Parts: sequence; C-alpha cells; structure tokens
Amino acid sequence: MSHDYDKSLKNTKSKREAYEKIRSSAQSKPEKVTKAQSDVAEAEKQESDAKDMFFNTTENLKSEFARSDQARLVDFKSHLTEAIQHYYEKKILQLFQDLLPEIEAIGH
Repeated sequence: MSHDYDKSLKNTKSKREAYEKIRSSAQSKPEKVTKAQSDVAEAEKQESDAKDMFFNTTENLKSEFARSDQARLVDFKSHLTEAIQHYYEKKILQLFQDLLPEIEAIGH
C-alpha cells in the first residue's frame, strides 16, 4: 500500500513539473497546457485515492492488531486463572490429606 502511495506522490510531482515546464514555455500550444493541467488533476486524484487507501488500510490493521491483542490478553488471563486455581486446589487437597491422619487419631 505504501508503495502505491509513494508511487502516486512521485507521479504527481512529475506531472506538476511537466506542467510547469510546458506552461512556462512560450512555444507551448494551449491544448498542451490544458492536457498537462488535466494530467496533474488526474495524478492528484490518484494520489488522494492512494493516500485514502493507505490510511484506511493502516487503520484497519491497527484495529485488527488491537482486537488480536485483546483476545490474547483475555486468553492469557483465563489460562493464568485456571493455573492458579489448579495450584491452590492441589495445595488444599494436600493439606486435607496431611490433616486426615490427625483427625482420625482424635476419633479413636
């Protein structure tokens, strides 16, 4: 996308330079000047379209990356929560298993 925009900038610059050269020449025919003006206008339109496409694509990519980052964050939090819960469940189970012989000894 950036390549198309850069290319259109160079094309517009080239067309403007050609227009200025034709316009400043005393020997230029009016139809050549008009054609050069038309070429500049078309190049400016293409530049504008390429710029819009570039910036729209950039915004879409930024949005998609943000969405992806958010999804990964939610997934990470979920996995972390599950891991912590599993760790503490095992810890509690081990505590009860260690305590069970003492509880049974009290009952006898």
